[in-house]
Parts: sequence; structure tokens; C-alpha cells
Amino acid sequence: MKSGAPCALDASDSHSFGIAVANFCVANNLPPEVCAALDIEPNPDNDSVTSNVALGNGGNPSPLVNPMFAVDLAWDTTGTGNCWSRNVSQTQFPSSLPACGD
Repeated sequence: MKSGAPCALDASDSHSFGIAVANFCVANNLPPEVCAALDIEPNPDNDSVTSNVALGNGGNPSPLVNPMFAVDLAWDTTGTGNCWSRNVSQTQFPSSLPACGD
């Protein structure tokens, strides 16, 4: 999906996580030297997470998943211009997500 493209989906009842916006290298547990060798900008920028249903996620996460992502909506606080609005969820990290200007 193109960065910043709107999407509406049902991301419910996943054992590991619902919807996550994260640094590519952090999300894939890549060490800094491997990430640097990829020659990419790993941060999520200008992503809008809107009008989704994400419920009941993260109850039995894979040990490969960072525990902070074991929620319905997750953001590792990296990148710029990311926002969330009109989502139905019960759990999120961090506790306050930036709202979109819709």
C-alpha cells in the first residue's frame, strides 16, 4: 500500500496484533548494521489509519512480535505525519494516537 493511502479493513482477532505503524527495521527485529545496509528510509511517514475495525488483537502474540504491538492499534512513535481517526478499537499503544485532520 502506498504511504498515506486511506484504507478501511477489519483487523480483528489476530493473536499477535491488529494494525501497526512502525519503523521497518524495528518491526522486523533487524540490527542497526543490517538496516543501514538496506539503504532505505525505514520510518513510516504520512500514514493515515482511518475507519478500521480492530478488536480482540494481541491476546496470544508470537514471541517474534515486540510486546508493544500486542494491541489493536500500535505505533512505535517513529516517522512523521502519521495519524489515526474513526477507528473502532479497544487497546492501543501509545495510549494517545495523533488524530487526522478530517
